[in-house]
Amino acid sequence: MYSAGESRLTAASATGIPQVVVPGCLDFTNWWVGQVPDRYRDREFFQYNVEILLMRTNAEEFGALGAMFGERLRAAKGPVRVLIPTRGMSQVVGRKTYDLAGNARGSWDQPETDRIFVETLGRHLPGDVIRGASLPYQ
Repeated sequence: MYSAGESRLTAASATGIPQVVVPGCLDFTNWWVGQVPDRYRDREFFQYNVEILLMRTNAEEFGALGAMFGERLRAAKGPVRVLIPTRGMSQVVGRKTYDLAGNARGSWDQPETDRIFVETLGRHLPGDVIRGASLPYQ
């Protein structure tokens, strides 16, 4: 719905300018109400407003995101600092998830799933180039 494009996390890295990267809103993808593809119908959702549904990112997707972030940041020509919010990746933290019929499914808060992003990212970043810090924020 709102793609950042293929140059996400590559443009600044290529120029060598210093970067402070704070991952945010990685815990969901956006869908128009009524337009969720069939392959995602069994997933967890939060209706953000009358037009937009947020679909909760799962463990597999967080692993792929961590790897992609790590690979792209590892290629940076300048210094990089990654700050990790430890109380969730978005403002949806603290909300409940629902299926597409509106039935409650569980909590949006899934720290064990969020942690997969952080662990995978860490495996892809050289420690001497990128230092991570955790922040008690969302």
